[in-house]
Amino acid sequence: MRYSLKLGRALWTGASSLSQEVRERIVEIFMGPDIRLNPNFGDTFAKLLAESKVRKTELQSNWQGYICYFTLLYWEGLVTQLKWQKFEDDELLREGFYEAVNKSEIAFRIVDKLVERLYSEPATLIDKGLTDIVAPHRILYPDAANSVKMLGKPSTAAIYQPWSLVQIVELIVFLPLNLIPYVGTPAFIIITGARLGTFAHYRWFKLRGLTRKERKAEIRSRMWEYTWFGTVAMLLELVPILSFLFLLTSTTGAALWTAKLEEQKRRQVAVSGDAAPVSSQGHEPDEPPPPYEDDPV
Repeated sequence: MRYSLKLGRALWTGASSLSQEVRERIVEIFMGPDIRLNPNFGDTFAKLLAESKVRKTELQSNWQGYICYFTLLYWEGLVTQLKWQKFEDDELLREGFYEAVNKSEIAFRIVDKLVERLYSEPATLIDKGLTDIVAPHRILYPDAANSVKMLGKPSTAAIYQPWSLVQIVELIVFLPLNLIPYVGTPAFIIITGARLGTFAHYRWFKLRGLTRKERKAEIRSRMWEYTWFGTVAMLLELVPILSFLFLLTSTTGAALWTAKLEEQKRRQVAVSGDAAPVSSQGHEPDEPPPPYEDDPV
């Protein structure tokens, strides 16, 4: 079935009363009368049709109506998120939103490909000169133009963060904290963020081949740092619209932190190696002393 942009717009116009109501609610939250909602039907329809041809499938006769309905639900969900995050009371959040959107337009788009350079932990480590950490676990192409194109298929399991039942239980158990005025929500974010932060370097620990006991020891040595990293990551990932972007930047931030820790560790090893003590007799401390000679004269 051929898509009809005219039909799509007609369907959207048919729901104009609902869409206009949603727009008015968004305008009220942001206090910006110039905000527009763009359903972006042409691009969406074209992508779905192209994918159906690749998979050799037939679209339903009423698929355009479903897209219109789904788009409307998307805006409704946006309103719910904005109200829950109290955007109408926070000028800083509103300013951040205006900087993120293009020409005060909220567009519905289907993203079929993301640029790996923006969020790839291995590429970040390579850019920081830590290729030796990545090389044993991934096929690399040294002659590639950049760090992203250097990356081949993983040769070992590449789990960034593990599935954690404890984390899910904590989210459920501590969720009622949000009912406590003023202090409840910050406490919930800090508690759950502390758990999230401990997973920031899970991939790094796996690349180094650390045991469970060694991982726990490293986490304890930087517990406060992991707590605040996870708290900030949790807070940013709760921001509507931008949450997915912050999920990617948290991954990149963890990789940059990994690179910094690796550089510090290697610098300490180099300094300790250069500062190996030498005895006054000219032999290394690990070597046996020269034989004793007694001159009777």
